[in-house]
Amino acid sequence: MDTLISAHSLVMDCSDNVDTRNQLNRLCLKHKVPLVSGAAIRFEGQVAVFTWEDDEPCYGCLSQLFGAQALSCVEAGIMSPVVGIIGATQALEAIKVVAGMGNSLKGQVMIFDGIESRWMTMKLPKLPGCNECAG
Repeated sequence: MDTLISAHSLVMDCSDNVDTRNQLNRLCLKHKVPLVSGAAIRFEGQVAVFTWEDDEPCYGCLSQLFGAQALSCVEAGIMSPVVGIIGATQALEAIKVVAGMGNSLKGQVMIFDGIESRWMTMKLPKLPGCNECAG
């Protein structure tokens, strides 16, 4: 996987578990390849962009907020349209990053609430003790 990531200009993470996401984060950080992360479970989803600027958080900063006990889609279920909404949003963010257009979600996480059909965007802090990007 290391060779594949180093050969690309962007990675889209559509995986379904935290361990795989953390591995992609480490490899993208190592090669400074932008990472567009998307996740969905039940009626909720999230999208974040990581471009590896010095003051920017990484996926590890995000994943440490919810820990390794997070449920998978197999365990908790997923409402299919939420996956489409998150995937389309990831695609848009990927185009913006590669084309250098507009404002990407770098340094932020955008959360979708499918029950209420609402988006919320929050600034994602860079954790001083992050195992991946601190120091």
